[in-house]
Amino acid sequence: MMRTLSRVLLCLSAAVVAACDNEGASRTLGIDATGIVTGSIFLDVNGSGLRDAGDLPFVGARVRLLTSVSRDTVLRGTTGAGGVFRFGTVPVGNYEIVVDETSGTDGANVVILDESSIVVLPGDSLEVNGMFSAEHVTAADIRTMPLLENVFLTGVALHARDIYSDTLLHVMDGLGAIRAVRPRPGMGPVVAGDSVRLHGRVSMRLGQRALEEVTVYVLGSTFIPTLSTLTTAVAATANAGAFDAALVRVNGAPIIDTATVNGSLHLTVNDGSGALVVVLDRAADVAFRAPLPAGVYDAGDRYDLIGILVPTGTGSFVLRPRSAFDLTLR
Repeated sequence: MMRTLSRVLLCLSAAVVAACDNEGASRTLGIDATGIVTGSIFLDVNGSGLRDAGDLPFVGARVRLLTSVSRDTVLRGTTGAGGVFRFGTVPVGNYEIVVDETSGTDGANVVILDESSIVVLPGDSLEVNGMFSAEHVTAADIRTMPLLENVFLTGVALHARDIYSDTLLHVMDGLGAIRAVRPRPGMGPVVAGDSVRLHGRVSMRLGQRALEEVTVYVLGSTFIPTLSTLTTAVAATANAGAFDAALVRVNGAPIIDTATVNGSLHLTVNDGSGALVVVLDRAADVAFRAPLPAGVYDAGDRYDLIGILVPTGTGSFVLRPRSAFDLTLR
């Protein structure tokens, strides 16, 4: 049987026979026979919930065997090489196996621990397998949880990896969006619409929650969710931060000013509700690099715009298109 626990997953693979139906003592009195309980524990590196390539044996996990009634500790063990532990002489009886929550590492946030029951009969040889994993959370969870927590987040990549000059990756799930800061290289390409799982540490960037030290696992291809349409004024605050890191649409916004900042063209647009700065990141598209053709992105031109909302650190946000295809001249 398998049981999924919060922050620690403990999976029992033992084929456990029915418990004794006498008075239910945690140990059958007068019987000196014993059984063997062995098992292994691994670190779920990629957050799949399964033991697969890339996962690691968890060495040093402290395992205890408790009597099911009194909950006294009968035996203690620690996983060694290969993440394996063994209780070689277990008296017949009913027990609970507990993995010490303080065994966890930075990558396995062990906070809530549940127990798994076993019944040891004469001559039994039971195998118990488990795993440590970081917690799986939503983008909304990250907005409120403590900093430095190590978590998994599954969502949809809103653009290709490394298209922006500051190497950000933005991911949206059903409850919001989040920014991955400096995702680690070497995990393969990521394109817009990829279903991805991020493993990273909760941090703050420019006044907003983000993930850092991020490893990206591509799960397959899917579709980017329907975009929200905002006015320029609402986009300039990301609706008080609610749309931070989100991919949004702004329609019918005329350019009222242009400026080049650190090699990237900044457009100030205003649909009548308030000004919004649109940053054409020179790394995102060769079409954004100077020198731009005459008559492109001139004051007075009206555009429908798509882009990621990114904080400036001063309470305002800028819109960052992913490529020239995100700007449509009206």
